[in-house]
Amino acid sequence: MQSTNIQEAAALARINLSDQDLEAITPAFDQMLSLFDEMQAADSDASMPAVSSQADFVSAWAQPVSSAFFRTDCAESGAAQADTKEYMLSQAGDRDGNFIVIPNVL
Repeated sequence: MQSTNIQEAAALARINLSDQDLEAITPAFDQMLSLFDEMQAADSDASMPAVSSQADFVSAWAQPVSSAFFRTDCAESGAAQADTKEYMLSQAGDRDGNFIVIPNVL
């Protein structure tokens, strides 16, 4: 983005920019605009459509979703689930059985 465009945008927002400020933020603006370009170029066919009203939201979720939308993993059961639960609880500081003990704040 050209520095004159940044100065015009700053003036509209009533932000005073010095020449040093302008030099410092110009690369960040250029990077941000390039990221916006990448997001616009990304394939969005696999994602859910954006909706503008609650009715659109309900109708969008009423339609079947392709299997590519979901992750390939699934919920574990049995010993694998017990191992995962034990691992998660082992990451906590203090625990009481299957509960994490949190000190009273007040």
